Amino acid sequence: MAGLHGSTAGGLKTVTVGVLVLVVLRFASGNKNVNVFNREISNDTIKQAITILLTAMFIVFAGTITISILNPNVDFIDIVFEVSSALATCGYSLGITNSLTAFSRFLLIVIMFIGRVSTVTMTMAIAGKKFKQNNLINYPKADVRL
Repeated sequence: MAGLHGSTAGGLKTVTVGVLVLVVLRFASGNKNVNVFNREISNDTIKQAITILLTAMFIVFAGTITISILNPNVDFIDIVFEVSSALATCGYSLGITNSLTAFSRFLLIVIMFIGRVSTVTMTMAIAGKKFKQNNLINYPKADVRL
């Protein structure tokens, strides 16, 4: 897992996106292993990349829906841009922040903070200890056909 990215900065790094693209291409072609540059990408790395993507998508979705409910007068696409920009901590804005409610601005600040320390770090800080306790028991593997 440590090889996926070298810092705790948030967002989807190009390495994470690259791993996800390789996973999709390899699995779509029927390969079970994901290889690149004569190396196999571990299942732990693949799981971490998927976790980063899904967590980021959930944060953008939840933040966008919440802010759009609280601010029905603001265009939905503008809110999506603001929330995505906040999570990516890239500094872009459409200038709608002043027209948002105080709670919506606070929510954007929280999303910026999560984006800065990384989605995985925040998820582990909130739920990590609780879920680590479940790893003490190993259950039989199930073959689920998708």
